[in-house]
Amino acid sequence: MEQEPIAEIVEKILEEKVGDYFSRYLAGREQEYERIGIIERLIRLEEELKAQRELMEARFDAADKRFEAMDKRFELINKRFDTVDAHFAVVNERFEAMDKRFELMNKRFDAVDTHFAVVDTHFEAMDKRFEDLIHYIDRRFEDVNHHFTLLTWLISGLFGALTVLITVFKFVR
Repeated sequence: MEQEPIAEIVEKILEEKVGDYFSRYLAGREQEYERIGIIERLIRLEEELKAQRELMEARFDAADKRFEAMDKRFELINKRFDTVDAHFAVVNERFEAMDKRFELMNKRFDAVDTHFAVVDTHFEAMDKRFEDLIHYIDRRFEDVNHHFTLLTWLISGLFGALTVLITVFKFVR
C-alpha cells in the first residue's frame, strides 16, 4: 500500500514540476508557432505583392501599347485633316468666285429693281385711272338707278290713274 501514496506523491511532484515546465514549453512553442505563422503570412503577402506588381506592369505595358496605337491613329487623322484642309482651300476659292458672281447678279437685280420702280409708278397711275373710272361708272349706275326708280314711280302712278279712270268710267256708264 505504500506504493499508492508514493505514486500520488510522485504524481503531485510531476504535476508541479513537469506541469510548469510543460506549460512553459508549450508557451514557447506557441510563440514560435505564431512567429512561423506570421513569417508564412509575410511570405504569402510578399508573393501576392509580387504577383500584383507583375500584373500592374503587364497592364501598364498594354496601356502603353494602346496609347501608341492611339497616337498613330491621331497622326493619320491629322494627315487626313491636312488633306481636307487643302480641299477646303480649293472649295473656299470656288465659293469666293461664286460670291463675286452673286455680287454681279445683285447689281443686275438692283438695275432691274430700278426699272421695276418705273414700271410700278406706271401701274400706280393706271390703278388711279381705274379707280377714277370705277367711281365714274358707279356714279352713272346710281344715276341710271335713280332714273329707273323715277320711271317705276311714274309708270305706277300712271297705271294707278288709269285704273282709277277705268273704274270711274264703269260707274258713270
